[in-house]
Amino acid sequence: MDPVAGDAGDAGRRLGAVITALDGPGFVPCLSDWFGACIGIDNLTVLVWAGNAPPRCLHRSAREESVHASVDEIYCAGGYLLDPFFVLDRSEAPAGVYRLCDVAPDQFRSSEYYTSYYRDTKIVDEMVYVLRPASGVSIHVCLGRDVTSDTLFSDAAYETALRLLPVVVALAARHWGHITVDAVVPESEGGGDRSGSGMADITARFSDRLKTLCGVVLTRRQSETALLILRGHSSGSAARMLGVSPQTVKVFRKQLYARCAISSQAELFAMMMPILARLS
Repeated sequence: MDPVAGDAGDAGRRLGAVITALDGPGFVPCLSDWFGACIGIDNLTVLVWAGNAPPRCLHRSAREESVHASVDEIYCAGGYLLDPFFVLDRSEAPAGVYRLCDVAPDQFRSSEYYTSYYRDTKIVDEMVYVLRPASGVSIHVCLGRDVTSDTLFSDAAYETALRLLPVVVALAARHWGHITVDAVVPESEGGGDRSGSGMADITARFSDRLKTLCGVVLTRRQSETALLILRGHSSGSAARMLGVSPQTVKVFRKQLYARCAISSQAELFAMMMPILARLS
């Protein structure tokens, strides 16, 4: 059963508190309370993205301490490049609410990203509001269920989240609409280069860093294959993404492993994480 708390009157009072807190430090905590009343959540994370910079965490709250234990050291340091919600964002998906089960690759839970990071967060399910309140800026409001409740979001919870979308979009535009790319990526932090944030550009930068740092030269297809493997795509899923046959993907994988002098996905992950960190 969904641990959805409260009744309509309680949810309405909490929404009133959210509106009252707009433009102030209490906004996101009140937003979290409102989501708890309407949907039932165990944790809330708010991330802001701009250009090709790593995400900045605007808010994190959870009863389970594992949820955010490595968010700075691993996720924001480069792991986010393997996150299905980041990939969704950079595919120019429209503002909306998305479920992990709908956006994750088919072998996400057997990927090295999952086993080396995501599983340790103790998150069991996620729904994310992808919001675009200002030009060049994305906000992800991540609603999570973890081992605290050990319950997946039901279809009813997702339908509720969809019904709340127009309100969430309006609230985000009011509270975060003033954010600029300059505010997220100051010039003093190398914010001058804000282009190249699409997936093709990320692949090109990945290939360039790999060549510079490790002396490994990959073709564009081999680089794309490496990132798809790390994100949890099977050969069939990667083939659909690349527009080739599964057998061709297997050839790309064999070539990739040979050029990197490795023989497993675990070795690929260990080799590529420092490269992903340099992309940040």
